[in-house]
Amino acid sequence: MTNKGIHILDNETEDILLYLTNTSRERMVLDNNHTRNAEDHSETFDFSIPYKYTKHLANQNRVLIPDDINNKYREFVIKTVETDNNIIFVQSDAAWLDDLSRNVKPLAPMNRQNITVDEAIDIALIDTGYLKGNVDFDGFIDLVTTEYKTAYEILLMIEELTDLHFDCTVNTQGNSITGRYVHMTERKDFEGKELVRGHNVTGIKKKENTRELVTALILTSTDEKGKPLVTEITDDKARDRWGNNGKFSWSIYNIEAKESDKMTTAKMKIKGAKALKNMIDSTVEYEVTAVEVNRQLKEQVRFGDRVRVRDVIFQPHFYLEATVKSVSRDIFSESSKQFTLGSIKQYSEDQLRRYFNSLKSELTTKLNDNINNLDTIIANISETVAENDIHKSEIAPEYLDGVIPVNKLWLDTSTQPAILKRWNGTQWIIDSPTKPSDIGAVAKESAMIDSLEAVYKNMAGQHLALSAEVTIILQNEFLVDQTIKDNLNQNLADASSIFIALGELIIAKQAIEKPSMTDVIEVQTLLDNYGKSVEQLRIELTNANTAINERINLLQSQYTEENVKKVFQEVADITGLTYDSINNTLSGDINLSEANVTKVYDKVTADMVGQYVSSATYSTDKDGFVNDISANKTAIEQTKKEINLEVSESKINTQLKTMSEAISVIKLISNGINISSSENGLISTVAVSPNELSLKSNLINLNEGQIEVTKGVTKIKNAVITDAHVKDLSLNKLTGGELNVGGYINDYATDSSGNIIYETTTDEDGSTITVPVIDPNKKQYLGSGEINFRNDNNEILFQISAQNKGADTFTVTDLIVENPIQNPFLVTRSTSSLTYYVRGSVYGNDDNSGLAELDAFSSLQKAIDSIPDIINHTITVLVYGTYDINEDIVLSSKLGNGEIIFELRGYDSNFRISIEHCQCRVTIQNGTINTLDNDKPYLAQNKYSHYVSFVGLNLNGNNGTGQLGIQGLGGGNTYINNCEIQNVQDCVSATNLHNVYMSNNTGVASRYGTVSWRGATINVNNNAPIGKVANYNKGYAGNINIVDATYPTVVTKAPSTVTTTKSRIFKPLSANHYRYSGINTWARSGDFHYGYPVQGMGYGSPAQTGCWFFGATMRDTLKGKTIKSVKVKLSRRSKIGNSSNAKVNLRMHKYISQPSSSPSFSTAYKEIIMDWGETKTYDVTSTFKTLINDGTWAGFGIKPTAQDLAHYAELSALNMEVYVTYV
Repeated sequence: MTNKGIHILDNETEDILLYLTNTSRERMVLDNNHTRNAEDHSETFDFSIPYKYTKHLANQNRVLIPDDINNKYREFVIKTVETDNNIIFVQSDAAWLDDLSRNVKPLAPMNRQNITVDEAIDIALIDTGYLKGNVDFDGFIDLVTTEYKTAYEILLMIEELTDLHFDCTVNTQGNSITGRYVHMTERKDFEGKELVRGHNVTGIKKKENTRELVTALILTSTDEKGKPLVTEITDDKARDRWGNNGKFSWSIYNIEAKESDKMTTAKMKIKGAKALKNMIDSTVEYEVTAVEVNRQLKEQVRFGDRVRVRDVIFQPHFYLEATVKSVSRDIFSESSKQFTLGSIKQYSEDQLRRYFNSLKSELTTKLNDNINNLDTIIANISETVAENDIHKSEIAPEYLDGVIPVNKLWLDTSTQPAILKRWNGTQWIIDSPTKPSDIGAVAKESAMIDSLEAVYKNMAGQHLALSAEVTIILQNEFLVDQTIKDNLNQNLADASSIFIALGELIIAKQAIEKPSMTDVIEVQTLLDNYGKSVEQLRIELTNANTAINERINLLQSQYTEENVKKVFQEVADITGLTYDSINNTLSGDINLSEANVTKVYDKVTADMVGQYVSSATYSTDKDGFVNDISANKTAIEQTKKEINLEVSESKINTQLKTMSEAISVIKLISNGINISSSENGLISTVAVSPNELSLKSNLINLNEGQIEVTKGVTKIKNAVITDAHVKDLSLNKLTGGELNVGGYINDYATDSSGNIIYETTTDEDGSTITVPVIDPNKKQYLGSGEINFRNDNNEILFQISAQNKGADTFTVTDLIVENPIQNPFLVTRSTSSLTYYVRGSVYGNDDNSGLAELDAFSSLQKAIDSIPDIINHTITVLVYGTYDINEDIVLSSKLGNGEIIFELRGYDSNFRISIEHCQCRVTIQNGTINTLDNDKPYLAQNKYSHYVSFVGLNLNGNNGTGQLGIQGLGGGNTYINNCEIQNVQDCVSATNLHNVYMSNNTGVASRYGTVSWRGATINVNNNAPIGKVANYNKGYAGNINIVDATYPTVVTKAPSTVTTTKSRIFKPLSANHYRYSGINTWARSGDFHYGYPVQGMGYGSPAQTGCWFFGATMRDTLKGKTIKSVKVKLSRRSKIGNSSNAKVNLRMHKYISQPSSSPSFSTAYKEIIMDWGETKTYDVTSTFKTLINDGTWAGFGIKPTAQDLAHYAELSALNMEVYVTYV
């Protein structure tokens, strides 16, 4: 049973139902408090956890937590469970209270004379299920009761009769409880455990409660004949301290007389004195918050201990000796506890100083007596050891022959007091103690500095963790406030500078032979300054986290329908119009002054309305271009001089003139042009020529308002425009067809003189019309093809670019799509926690959803590819035991504040994994990873990812040259806990500024256990892997910080067998199509459907073939291999050709990149029938396995058997995947 968390046990079966603990990847226990109190024999454990763990928290279920002193367990029973705001609050009482008082039948009255304590405990524990533990009393007692008593009450009687203290513990083995024990132990006298403010005490709080103060008792009882007995007991010291003008505070205390107890007033005073002492002791208590010192000085303050407390920092100083009567602690924090002290003896500094001075005087007297009687001492020594006579003088003795006898003694009187010296054959050495260190003692100041050094070392790990946390925040791409960055950097530098200076100062002070109290205060002051700098750093860290969250919220709030409606309403407020939120229109009377125009322009531009795409329903092609915006969508784009507002036919107040008075109207009628105007709307000029009609007016109205032109703005209702090149466009509604941005249009054909050539054709209604001839080889390019969303500073916040094939970030809220969007560039975001199931080739299929055990994926890489791009929840990839695929997998570029967990469930797996450029947390846990081969120098790798954790893993290599267990590369952070790594060159390697945090790992490497290069840092705690050359190594500014590291030997495992059957997923690097029919070239940037594989022809398009290019990777990896299986995932775009039953002819080609001329394809092909928007994986093993094995065929393409409409189709570019299993 793991002794690090909370075990929830079934009340009936005692089976473990739930295990709760806090790890680096998940905080399952939000808060907890374990409290024991000696006065009322109470013990409670309260904790709070997230709501998702509520299933097993039924009342009366049992709770086990680790004891704090003996590696055993404390047991509790759940009493209350409350839920508030998705948090469960659990209150539990000590199980022994139920088991010894409620869950067992009370014992009948008894009279057991002169029995041992062991026998009395055995009687109390009958039928309780508890066993007798440690008993510290071997005397005899009388166990007499006159009424039914519970086992708990009997144990309390034994306590009172023996002055012992009883306690209960639980023993376990494996996952079972093996015994519950009751112990009776003596209350310990002072054993040297001392708590000192400034060393291991962080706070002292004194409580005095005189509400029920008693300093004297009237004692009542009866003798053996029932005659009343009365006496009294007083405490003069308590009266002097708390008395009212020298008066006692009285109470009555009745002592029950037992049949076997011949009560006397003497016995009454003994019992009364004990009771009065307990009453007085409860008047004053101290609460002490202390740093647990067992990790520093190998001592531990325990419940019930007698300890001493010193406060030598604040005035007045005080010293006290007391018993720990209650303890409150957090079971996950071994660093601090809160003690309540009772039975206090307090001493003033004067009292202690007088006592110390008396001891000093006594010692001085004895020392002087010895010096004064030195002659007598010398004579005695001379008589017993003549050869060691003592020479007394201010200078060393000399001998005529120059030879001084070894061990010759000389009392050097040149100093006071005199010093006894001995000749060791070469020099005179001091033979008597002259300073504390000579007898193994330590001066007070030196001891204080050493204790501060222990505190400093304890803070080292916290400082490293804090520095790492700050570094991660500084690298966060959403922290854009430079001021906050600068403040965070500066505060980190300040704290680090003080921390380094503190270490150097401690070393310097320890080098002083006799440090003074001034030296101690100097170190303490710098320690306090460091604490203040850390506090300020945490404030800046909080500010940075707040700024990051605000930035993310801002980005997520953009491009939403609600934001657009808000802008419409603000425009309406400025202009005085009425806003229709259903149709997104503005109507009413308007007065647009220059100032109002500016306001509208600023508001609309700042909020990026006009580039708005609502969140209800849309479809998009691979380049991120919007192709269809439904009838409920509205887009507006307004500039300072071009404001397009739809208004009703109500009056527009322009200098108090009506609409008819302010506008001149031109209407087209059957027999010509009819011009009318008012006094304020005159048309100044009308010019008509064969090629041009030129009108100048405030407003031009054509076809009863179907076309209006006024102040540079043209409005067209119900217009059908075949081709248009518009510089600035505002659309109220766009339905059907395509919106193409950039590219080119075919220009008009011209004759030798440059005149446009016309031709006659038939219109839809059968009439004959004349139209310009389009030249297919004459192109008019329209630009780079970009949609830019800009802010007030004209900075591009978001861009959809044809040239870049999509958008960097495209976030849409509440997306509803009827058909799948085949767009690998569209950023996806998690909306809830998910679990993907991976079960291998027998029970899984990569065409499945992966979201259920019976609908599992076969491969890990497929699960990884299904994970959204932005993770704000928990994504779990659950690997079942039937997983049999050998993969080389990559997890790349996942963002967000959530976590991805690979749960291996204790099974062996053959794969190699690289986590690259991920911002979210990634954890791989609980299983074995065996190497695939030696193609890559690692079994697992973190490459530039912020947080990757490896927990409970066995990683086994095959002793390949240069093979690494876990590698950290670049500016990221890797956490390795409870892992074993074997049969590799180096177990853990870090380079290029990477940070690794290791705890409790084992293993053995042929070279180094841990190795750090090029500015990387590895922090090692507890157990660490062994290296046969060296346990650790560093170079090129690499760092390794070792704290309490040990290097245990491990049972050597056989090297992993290089996997023979492997599976690999290959993805194309690029794609495009070649066009025939006189064009004879590859599609270029700006061309229609550039970057996509297209085949067939139809609707005027040329004949086409398409290719995916994989580089040389797939060709070279599979050359000469035995191909077991080939599957290809294809997606047809909802773009061209028939919406159903297009015949796609899949073939292979030999190009690693796009050739300059028309491509050649394999004769062998696989015909696949595909509908619009369909994505499916096809088995093509029989068709292509021989070609793949050949080693010259590098990629796939589509070339139809006939260039016709039946084969006309466009496929997704980078959504294509090739799954190959090979030996």
